[in-house]
Amino acid sequence: MPKKKVKISTISALLCTLIGLALIFATIENVPSKPAYAAGVTGVIVPLYTYPTSSTWDSIVQTKGANPNVPIIAIINPSNGPGTSQDSNYVAGTQKLQSGNITVLGYVHTSYGQRSIRLAEAEIEKYHTWYNTVDGIFFDEMSNKAGKESYYQTLSNYADSLGLTVSVGNPGTDTIPSYIGTVDNLVIYESAGLPSLSYLGGWHSNYDKANFSILPYAVSSLDKDYTASATSYTGFIYITNDDVPNPWDSLPSYFGDLVATVDAANSGTFVSPPPPEPLPGKTITVNSVNLKGAPIVGMWTTVAKDGVTVQTGYTPLSFNAQDGATYVITVANYRQHIFDHWDDGSTNSARTITATADMTLTAYYRQ
Repeated sequence: MPKKKVKISTISALLCTLIGLALIFATIENVPSKPAYAAGVTGVIVPLYTYPTSSTWDSIVQTKGANPNVPIIAIINPSNGPGTSQDSNYVAGTQKLQSGNITVLGYVHTSYGQRSIRLAEAEIEKYHTWYNTVDGIFFDEMSNKAGKESYYQTLSNYADSLGLTVSVGNPGTDTIPSYIGTVDNLVIYESAGLPSLSYLGGWHSNYDKANFSILPYAVSSLDKDYTASATSYTGFIYITNDDVPNPWDSLPSYFGDLVATVDAANSGTFVSPPPPEPLPGKTITVNSVNLKGAPIVGMWTTVAKDGVTVQTGYTPLSFNAQDGATYVITVANYRQHIFDHWDDGSTNSARTITATADMTLTAYYRQ
């Protein structure tokens, strides 16, 4: 019996189907996804507005290596945006950051929703074309006024379509709930000093903390207790001692401690640091005697520092003075005992001293 012939058209249709399925699976396989951060974990977000040859880029990579469980986002800003042409140092720098498991965002300003979508999308496209290792976009100068939500949703969707799947918006101050979801994360504080924990709570507590970040600057030293507490309210945090005009052109000396504190808070192992050791003090003793040098006890004495009374009592009186601090010591009269002079010859019952050493002061009384 002759074999049945298969029509060419049938074979072509089958091949087309197989090719189509292969393309679909290939597309699905290559769709960029958002970084997988553990639920409830707080990360560190760094406005990395230094040039890629700066040691700050290596420092971030090294700190991430020492704290692998802390998500770190680095925001790059070649020239108030991607600039006018590709910079090979930024290509190498972003690759280095990503090789260190750091999420990289490109800076795009939006002029509080007044900049045209076309211009903003053009800059997003440049990041995609020139620095294709960039993971997402940092939308600066974000509006917090009702009515611009669709503007930011449009930009986020466009970035997503190019594979830039992480979006952070920066109003720099508190915003309104309708902006949640227009970007992945909102910076609700960018100012000098630390925001209060009550500020971080408020209405924000009705939403997942992953929606919020803070960027305090001009903070001279790291308050580890505050930092650990702030992780309960924020998805990302950054604190620096740098200040205006550009708080983002360096890393704080305590950057490693910042990331380590966030790591400890995430894991539940944070322990409050012990209080600082008190400064070594000086012992000041006030005695009272008659004009012949015989002791008299019970003369009322007041000790003041910076205009505030810090100790009172009867002679002989001793107190621990802060090293180098200035005090005013005043002795009072009592009945027939009238103040005459101090052992240094001064006749004013209020005596000013600077505590540079242990000392004994003697007040002379006449009867």
